[in-house]
Amino acid sequence: MADDRTVLEQYRETLPVRLTPAEETERSRKLARLKGELEEAEAASRRAILELKKKRAELDAEMSALARIVRQGEEERAVTVYVVADFNRGVAEHLRADTLEVIPGKTRPLRIEERQSRIFSDAPPMVVVSVPTEDCEADGEPS
Repeated sequence: MADDRTVLEQYRETLPVRLTPAEETERSRKLARLKGELEEAEAASRRAILELKKKRAELDAEMSALARIVRQGEEERAVTVYVVADFNRGVAEHLRADTLEVIPGKTRPLRIEERQSRIFSDAPPMVVVSVPTEDCEADGEPS
């Protein structure tokens, strides 16, 4: 009967083929490796998402602070302050070095030792003027 058949055509088709023990072992190892890679990628993704959330919170906080400064048109800065005795009025005033303005709420009566310091001092009275020098900026701060 084998003589009654002749090959008319040959082609390739994908069909189920039983794995050999070596192929089954190879596929199992590859499956385990790929599963591990996927778990690592998912863990890295979770870490990246947490890091992104943290970075976003930092940036949001900084942007909010800057937006508040822009809305208010001012920000808190360290400014040199002079405590100046006004002996005529008997008060000590706190003056901003950058504008020479009296800081509201900081004027107080001169203490007894401050009043007496003028009597026992040979030093001339101090006059505060805002003149920037080469080593100081206009705000009275060292450059």
